[in-house]
Amino acid sequence: MEPALHKNWKYYLPASAWTCVILVLTLMPAKVVPDIKVLDHIPQFDKLVHAFFFMLFVILWSAALYLHRGPIYHKRVIHYIIAGILLGITIEFLQKDIAFIHRDFEIGDMIADAIGALIGGYISQRYLQEWIKIFLH
Repeated sequence: MEPALHKNWKYYLPASAWTCVILVLTLMPAKVVPDIKVLDHIPQFDKLVHAFFFMLFVILWSAALYLHRGPIYHKRVIHYIIAGILLGITIEFLQKDIAFIHRDFEIGDMIADAIGALIGGYISQRYLQEWIKIFLH
């Protein structure tokens, strides 16, 4: 393990934990997912959740890199956007291919994931450095 990463692993903990949350929530069997009737009245609520998951994914990974390496994160945000999009696509295929999950394969979910990742990239590029300075200094 690179010495700097070994020393600064704590910066990556929130992003890693959030990635695990995404995986658990999106790959849990359908019968375990609670059916909250109130949310059925919000149009496209499922897509908003997907977009939020992947927006936060990109922001947290960008923040981790910024805290670890400084302004170099600006050059790497595109990697997190691509990672978020690929993760969203992979999750949809896993939902389709793993029989006991009983979840639907939806192109709309992949699009929502990609939009969320792009929004997260924009927010990271535009606001992240300011926010970190405000909250940590």
